[in-house]
Amino acid sequence: MEEYYYKHTEEREGFLITFYARPEDLSPSDVYEEEVVCDYQNLLIQNGDISWFRAEVVASINGIILAQSSLGCCAYESYQEFIADQYYTDMVDEVISQAKETIINLNKRVSKIFS
Repeated sequence: MEEYYYKHTEEREGFLITFYARPEDLSPSDVYEEEVVCDYQNLLIQNGDISWFRAEVVASINGIILAQSSLGCCAYESYQEFIADQYYTDMVDEVISQAKETIINLNKRVSKIFS
């Protein structure tokens, strides 16, 4: 099982939506070009003032993952701040749309098997 710092779940449109804040492989210096910004970001992260993570949002039903989306290099004061952000909302909308499409495609395949 992949490590995570934080987990949040909620029900949306019949799907269980799970948000994981996972460790980010990239450092701020891999992302930001300006050394001053990198040093500042690193200091904030080391002091615990901000969290540096990879966001993952999953849509599932009965433990079956139907869709997932991830966004790297997230820097927020709290995981709740990310959940309140438009990025999270967009990710949830995306996985719900993908999950519905997955169900439609599975239904077509299953119908062929049993026809």
